[in-house]
Amino acid sequence: MYNSAGELVKIIAESRANNMMSLVRFTAAPEESNVQGTVEGKESEVVTNKQVLEIFMAGLETPDSIGTGHTVFEWGATNNAIQDISNGSYYIKIEQKDEYGHSNVLIKEIQVIKIEEYVEVNIYNSGGELVRVIKENRASSTDRVSLKIDDMLVIDKNGSDLSLVYGDGVGEYIRWDGLNNQGKAVSSGTYEIQVIVKNVQGQTIEASKTVIILNEGKKFLESVLITPNPVDKKVLPAVLFRWTGSGFGEMTVSIYTINGELVRRLSAKFETFFQFIPWDLRAANGDNVAQGYYVVVFEAVSKEGFTDRKVEKLAIK
Repeated sequence: MYNSAGELVKIIAESRANNMMSLVRFTAAPEESNVQGTVEGKESEVVTNKQVLEIFMAGLETPDSIGTGHTVFEWGATNNAIQDISNGSYYIKIEQKDEYGHSNVLIKEIQVIKIEEYVEVNIYNSGGELVRVIKENRASSTDRVSLKIDDMLVIDKNGSDLSLVYGDGVGEYIRWDGLNNQGKAVSSGTYEIQVIVKNVQGQTIEASKTVIILNEGKKFLESVLITPNPVDKKVLPAVLFRWTGSGFGEMTVSIYTINGELVRRLSAKFETFFQFIPWDLRAANGDNVAQGYYVVVFEAVSKEGFTDRKVEKLAIK
């Protein structure tokens, strides 16, 4: 099999034969068909990626077809890497050599039509921006779709996938993990969910629904600790902000006065093992902080975009 540029696409078969070829027919059969072509079959010049092209040779037998009186070679519109090939014109070249080295060559042009079947879900935010595309190549014979989902979808703390049901058949749903195209968690708000189905008949059917998405966040920050607390600046002019948790991301620790004024903000990578950030008891401008009570906010953002917070108080003497 060669493409229109003359490049080899696939070696369909190579075998010894008991006779020289005479009558050769090309017929297209469905993928699930177990009935091989016959000499009476209707010859085809077109094959789709949902069919098998049968190359029927009457009066010729190979070691695999002894006693049948014919041979059938099959090609499923794939290349040597067993990948579907694209639309276009292709050429099947059958070359046979006899015991004396004489060649008998037949070249047949075949048109390949690639039939796409897929289900695609597009999720838009309230501003009309496309935040997520999920596309799955799957067979579908339905000619009607509707989004059978609640008006409010909740992305729970456990990070469970949402099932976006679009039909009545088994498996007619798409799973969504609550993330956008950049792998970050979407925020709570109003979204439009659109589903597009392209079936085996080539029909494209659409349905959409506006929903409210509530993202409860994901709890992955297990514990936080400030040591020592309280701290005596004359004894130890520093404290450690410690935490434990699961997953990966970034930790930001913000220190506020009791009146809510930001004193200092520190950050570090959030990883699965025990970690800490030291603080030298100095404000952002380098001045020593005064004694008193402070509010410390631990804010962890996972790589998926989920945020988890914990708040502690710190006493400085």
